[in-house]
Formats: sequence, structure tokens, C-alpha cells
Amino acid sequence: MNAGKAVSLTFIIVFVFALLVLIGYIIIAGNSATKTEVFMVKGETTDKNVVNQSFNDVYDRVTEVEDDGNGNISVNTIIKPKEDVLIEQADDYDTMIKKSQKVNATFTYVDNGKSKAVNASSCEDLMKKLPKTQTKSGFVFGGYYFNDGQYQDRPLTQKNFEYIVEKNNDMTISIKWYSAGKIKVYGDLFYQVENSEITIIGTKNFAATEVEIPNAIGGLPVTKVGAGAFNWCTNITTLTLNNNLKKIAGTDEPLPKPYTGYSVPAFNGCGAISRINISSLEAWCNMDKYPFVTDTNKAGYHIGYSLYVNNKILMDLTIPSSIKVIKPNCFTNCTGLNNVTIPNSVERIGAKAFSGCTNICKLSMGRNVKYIGDSAFESWFCAGNVFHLLYPNNFPSEALVIPDSVEEIGNWAFSGTMALDTVYIGSGVKKIGMCAFGYDWRSFTEITDIYYNGTKKQWKKIDINKTGNNQLINATIHCKDGVIEGGQK
Repeated sequence: MNAGKAVSLTFIIVFVFALLVLIGYIIIAGNSATKTEVFMVKGETTDKNVVNQSFNDVYDRVTEVEDDGNGNISVNTIIKPKEDVLIEQADDYDTMIKKSQKVNATFTYVDNGKSKAVNASSCEDLMKKLPKTQTKSGFVFGGYYFNDGQYQDRPLTQKNFEYIVEKNNDMTISIKWYSAGKIKVYGDLFYQVENSEITIIGTKNFAATEVEIPNAIGGLPVTKVGAGAFNWCTNITTLTLNNNLKKIAGTDEPLPKPYTGYSVPAFNGCGAISRINISSLEAWCNMDKYPFVTDTNKAGYHIGYSLYVNNKILMDLTIPSSIKVIKPNCFTNCTGLNNVTIPNSVERIGAKAFSGCTNICKLSMGRNVKYIGDSAFESWFCAGNVFHLLYPNNFPSEALVIPDSVEEIGNWAFSGTMALDTVYIGSGVKKIGMCAFGYDWRSFTEITDIYYNGTKKQWKKIDINKTGNNQLINATIHCKDGVIEGGQK
């Protein structure tokens, strides 16, 4: 066989193999195009268009359940033990987006138990074509949701529409049904009662730009906004909170055993929030909350929000004297703050308490603070911020002064502070976490001198995490009894 015939034979074999692969793919795709996704945690269903999920505060689809044989069950998304929510989902038809002069996307949904399809060019167009409401015995209609391909349901807003169309992962629309016996309705809000207190668990007004959490419903205090209650409500710009609130849920709520995993934040994906109204600063400080993570600008920095107390923007913050602990995430991403005064009553500053507050230019710290938490004042991602910390007020304006009372400085506590070349550290410090004053590999500071209010022997006993603290270790240490040259700890 000559070389030409060998090449021809090889080409024919490769072509036939590729053709067989293509045919197999078409057969598989054809069979899966109309396959209904049913994810069950427990129980059975006879309706192929129904997904029955376990639920407490929030619903999220379950994609995989694994049992290790020892009674330990793990899932890669979110479930809850109470069956208070029913998700009805259409057959997953083979859909496609036609991009010509405008977007024309095909979505499938359920109408009275039957799968239907509809084309839409925008969220507004889609909502006009869907039934305004639907009914099911024993349930309250909770609205329509996109399935974003990552198993987080997104309500019907234009931003979510654009996301779904761009990704083109799952063009089915789910219906969320709340159990009529356990879930109640107040205005646009869904809520449940536990121990004579109310938790807000959802909303039916996805287009709302302003949301107000009431002080009480039916004489019972509203004390919590549950996990995922406003998940991906992208239109919210203004949020008003009441004084009875104890908690805004975040990812800190582990699922009950034997399940593993964590819940989603109450305002997950609500990146347009720019104003939060409160009437009591003390109530705000006492509230457990997850950070409000806002959208980013073109430079990639978080825009943040402003806090309004009795309709007046809070720029000069003085922590109430009744507060001993500034809780984690207390003012995270509150970019409206300019000046912060922490009184002598405060003993602990929690993790991320002021993280992302990129417009703070003056900070006065009380003389009784013992602990500064991880990322407490971290704001490295925002360039242009000059951070002045005054304690006492006669120190240089571009110096960071840690009071003698402080015993521990957490990881990344002051990373990202700008124009910082001098640090005053009190004699009480026993431990300094990693990257405490900046990242070695990406730092906005050049610390050259540290003034330590103790002896050289005391300084050498401080537990300094070497990770990311080269600037600190290599600085010249000015102690009360002499100088330690850079790198000679």
C-alpha cells in the first residue's frame, strides 16, 4: 500500500468514528431534552413536574445527596427539615436563544400542572405572558423564579432575566408554593411564627425598589429576616429596618444533622441597596447581621451603602456607650461613614466590623479595647483612601495607634489602610495575626517605623504571624529601652 492510499484510509476511519460520536450525542441530547428534573430529599411524588423540598426559612434546590453508609448525608446545596415549600417546575424543553435585533428567549413553565412554553424579549414581556397568579389546594402562590444553572432560584427581575439569557443554562421557570397552614402573608411579605416571634421568609413583590421590614405583625414582634428571604431581589435600593430585629440571616446557620451545608444570606444578590434606614443606632449595633454586599463599579470596587438614622445620613459615627462589643459585620461596606469614635465602653471589635468602609478618614479608639477582630478595618480593595487613626489626638495624622489595652490584633485587621508608614503599638499586645497591616504581595502601605510602648524583651515575646507581615517584621522597632533594627526580632 502506497503512502497516498494509507492517508486516505486513515481519513475515512477518523471520519466514520467522528460521525458515530455525533450520532450518539444527538440521541443522548434528544432523550435528555425533555427530561424532568426531580430532586427528592425524602418522601415520594407521583407528579413528574413537582419538586418537593425540605424547608425552614428558605428553599434552594438539591442537586445531589450522598450517604456514606454511616448515617452521614451530604448535599451540595441547601435543604431544611420542614416541608413548607413546594416547587413546581416545567419540563426542561430543548430551548435556544435567537440573537438578532433583540433577544428572544424561550422559557417553559407550569400552568395548572401542564408544561407550557413562552417566548420573551425582556422580563416585563415575560411577566405579561405568564399567568398573574395560580392556585393550588393547601398552598399560597409565592411567585415565579428563574433557575440560574447554579441551583439558586432568582426572582423575575430584568437583571436576573439578562443573567439567565446570557448563561442560557436552564430556561425553565419554577413556581414557589408556600404551605397555607404554616406560612402567612402580610402585604408583600411571607412570614412564619416561631415562639411568638415573626421571621420574614420571602416576598412576592420582586419589582420593589423599597422594602420595609415592619416592627410587628398582629401584635407579635418581627425579630428576624430569614435566610434567602430576598434572595436575588436585584431592584431593591432602599431598605428600612425596625428596632425589634435581632438578626439578618447569613451563611452562619448550618443545616440540621444529618445534613451538611449552610444557608444563603437574607439579602443575597441584592447588590443595588444603597440606603438603609434605621431609627435606633443602638438597635443596629445589637443586631446580628450578614454583610450587605453591594454591586461593584467599573473599577471593581464595592459601591457600598449609607446608613440613615431618623432620615439623617450617618457620616460621623459615635458608638453608643451601652455597647461593649461591636459585633461582626456591624458596619461592613458602609461607605457613608467618614469619622468614627469608639468610646471607652467598647472592649471588642468584631470581625469585619468596619471592613469596606472605604471613606473613613478619622478613627478615635477608646482606651479599653482588648480585641480587634479579623478584617475589622480591612479595605484594601479601594484605592485612594487615607486612613487616620487618632489615639490620643496628638499623634501624627498618618500614624496608626493601637492602645495599651489591646491584647490581640486579628488577621488582616488593618490591611488596605492608605498612606500608613508609622504604627504605634501598645504594651498590652500579645498576638498579631497574618497580614495585620497589609499584604506583602499587594500592599498600599510602607511601614518603616513602629513605636512600641514596652521594652525590647516584651516586643520579642509578641506572637507575630510571619505570613504577610514582612513589613512589620522588617521595620525599625522603637522600644522604651532602645531600638531593634529591622529584621532583628
